[in-house]
Amino acid sequence: MTEHSYEDEVICPYCDYKYEDGSWEFDSGEATCESCNKTFQLELDHSVSYSTKRIDCKKHSWIPNEIPFIICNNDWVGGKTIGMEESKWKYHEIYSCKNCDDKDYKEITKEEYKEKYSEEYARQRESALKHIGIE
Repeated sequence: MTEHSYEDEVICPYCDYKYEDGSWEFDSGEATCESCNKTFQLELDHSVSYSTKRIDCKKHSWIPNEIPFIICNNDWVGGKTIGMEESKWKYHEIYSCKNCDDKDYKEITKEEYKEKYSEEYARQRESALKHIGIE
């Protein structure tokens, strides 16, 4: 007969008798086949795998996370995206939950944005104007 490796059940290497029920009862070492009565070497091979998933946050604790941003280029004209006029721009703050790291985006007014982030506003406005082709 033959050797058997990495099988789901114990199989005798002499007579190929398959222990379909109860292979879990064996330990590594010598075993005697209940069919042909011959002794054979048995080795248990174990495989472990892990799965993980996030736990839904029961209580968000929001903190400001990143530099806020301006949305300035989502007007759709003639089948392509173009820069929108500055009066339509949208201003957002980004928050992260310190418990689960989920993100939340809060729209704020242009005035709030300028008041809280004056230096960033100037930098992003200049960058946005260049991006949409207005300098």
